[in-house]
Amino acid sequence: GKIAHIFHDDNSRLRFGSLNEMLAAFASAADVGDAYEDLTLRSLPPKDGFDQATFQALIDGLDSEDEEGNSLRLRFAMDLCPDSEPKQIAELIERGDEYVRRAALERLRCIDSETARNLFAEDRKMFLAFSDEIKAMASANGFKRMNIEMLYAMRNNPEYPAFLQNLLKRVS
Repeated sequence: GKIAHIFHDDNSRLRFGSLNEMLAAFASAADVGDAYEDLTLRSLPPKDGFDQATFQALIDGLDSEDEEGNSLRLRFAMDLCPDSEPKQIAELIERGDEYVRRAALERLRCIDSETARNLFAEDRKMFLAFSDEIKAMASANGFKRMNIEMLYAMRNNPEYPAFLQNLLKRVS
């Protein structure tokens, strides 16, 4: 009973809790396109409360062999998190890829609370420190460009140190 947007490559996101909520957002917006893209207009989770069971099922359904599916599950779980639970949104960053992180940061940025602002700022601080470290390693090994957001998302993966070492060896 929810409205989802399916982007290219079957990459979908929940956008509204119901058709009525979507139409109400469009009717009250000056520009329908802006209303659709503006995360602050989304009314998820439904006004009748947080769907903890669905949220938990998405998290429990993660599969170590399905990175793309995990990313989709985590972003759906994030969409189900209420604005009153920014810590749950931030915790999903640690479990996901760079797309999950980007979506979580968008959500945190739109939540008007000190906790959300602090979580957003803390992620930014950790990312910049990580980024500086990787850039130093990259320049020492002759790299010109790297997808630092992808590497940052992988940093908690047990295979990350070996992956990074192999990557550096290939360009040395």
